[in-house]
Amino acid sequence: RMVGGFIWDWVDQGLHRKTGEGVPYIAYGGDFGDRPNTNDFCLNGVVFADRSLPPKIWEVKKIYQPIQIEMADKTGPRVRLINRYGFTNLNALQGRWSLMSDGQILQTGTLEPIDLTPGEQTEVTIPLASVTDIEPGASYWLRVSFHLCEDTLWAKAGHEVAWQQMLYPVKTQKVPPIKTSSLPGLKVSDSDDSIQIEGQKFTAVFNRAEGTLVSLVYNDKEILNQKDKDPAGPILQAYRAVTCNDKAFGNGRARDWQRAGLNRLTRNVENVTIEQPDARHVRIEVLAVSTTPTGSGFNHHAVYTIRGDGSIDIDNRFEPFGNLPPLPRIGVVMRLAAGLENFRWYGRGPHENYIDRKESADMGIWSGTVDKQYIPYPFPQETGTKADVYWLSLTDDDGTGLLVVAEPAMAASALHYTAGDLDAAEHTYELKRRDEVILSLDARHSGLGNGSCGPGVLPCYEVPPEPYNLHLSLRPIRGLSDQDAARFSRKTYSD
Repeated sequence: RMVGGFIWDWVDQGLHRKTGEGVPYIAYGGDFGDRPNTNDFCLNGVVFADRSLPPKIWEVKKIYQPIQIEMADKTGPRVRLINRYGFTNLNALQGRWSLMSDGQILQTGTLEPIDLTPGEQTEVTIPLASVTDIEPGASYWLRVSFHLCEDTLWAKAGHEVAWQQMLYPVKTQKVPPIKTSSLPGLKVSDSDDSIQIEGQKFTAVFNRAEGTLVSLVYNDKEILNQKDKDPAGPILQAYRAVTCNDKAFGNGRARDWQRAGLNRLTRNVENVTIEQPDARHVRIEVLAVSTTPTGSGFNHHAVYTIRGDGSIDIDNRFEPFGNLPPLPRIGVVMRLAAGLENFRWYGRGPHENYIDRKESADMGIWSGTVDKQYIPYPFPQETGTKADVYWLSLTDDDGTGLLVVAEPAMAASALHYTAGDLDAAEHTYELKRRDEVILSLDARHSGLGNGSCGPGVLPCYEVPPEPYNLHLSLRPIRGLSDQDAARFSRKTYSD
């Protein structure tokens, strides 16, 4: 405790190597014909072997930060500061603050030097001006940070040493709902094989045998990527690519997941019904059962509500049955068309984060390509998930594509690999990038724990095999700014 608690390694003990075709990769135990070996257990570093920075290093920095920052008054801008340094006065750092909403910084400022000796605490009033032009339904975040005043041997002046983002109390009005009666009408074609629904600038095709969408055209663009053996979805997903922590030398959760057959689910559609309460919306209900080889599994109830403006609300209910261990995840997966490469989300970011590794990730509107969401772990594994996501969009270069809204917040990822792709590979060069986008939307996603050489996932971060709900809304999006997309995501409907 006196030295801060040890992390296993500073750097991965991997070595550069090339395949016969000249493709570089990081090699580990067994890649040199060495026997015995401990396989990938040499890859325990906070940084990669080439000293590039993986997302976990930001979590280490955040947890180690020497200043504790928290709201002192839930109704106003007072902040409590605790100096956790051993020898440094807080006046050696410059305090800064900002107020943000919908990815937009509304106010910023600096703090006067704070004379606070090690181990002491104080309260500071942030000089915020009154918040005007309040957006209905929006959230407001206050961020306080401390930075070096001068250059040091290890960092330049302005380097951020500590920070905290806190939900700021701003009273907002509810967003007025859109009345279904004001929407355009729908044309429905129902057959033994499929249900086709046409509305204003959209067409949705629902396959009865697959029990899910197989085509979704928004603004003349196909959003889904349907393949014969792989439904476009959304369909249930309860497995993730095994992490090094999940393996835990063969004694971790991965063994339980694979023994239970969570990576070998067989899906059967039990029932599909359709009703059209009025000319402007259609309701489709589906029951699909996914079963493991051991006879356990999940009932997935999904109710689709399609409206005349192209919005599709999906109420998912997942009901596990049989003898199942704590789950890797529970949610749905979709296959989206190639070209929807621009990923934007309102949630924690910008780096990969999970329920037990998200302290370092600010809430905000973040963006990047789908390719950039993949983290090249030398041993491929689960990657790219973002926690506390309230909405996300995937668009082409013209800004046309799909908006997905979740209530409550979800865990989500967008990759060019399936969980099975990542699980099957043992080196980065073995991965084959798919053109389509694999979109995972989870009601709950398991924590990471430290099972490779320490404790596993804490019970509060597990996914117990019990019922879960996930409400999603799919909506067409075209050329919207961050702020307009945020406003659009908060729209609700009144039937």
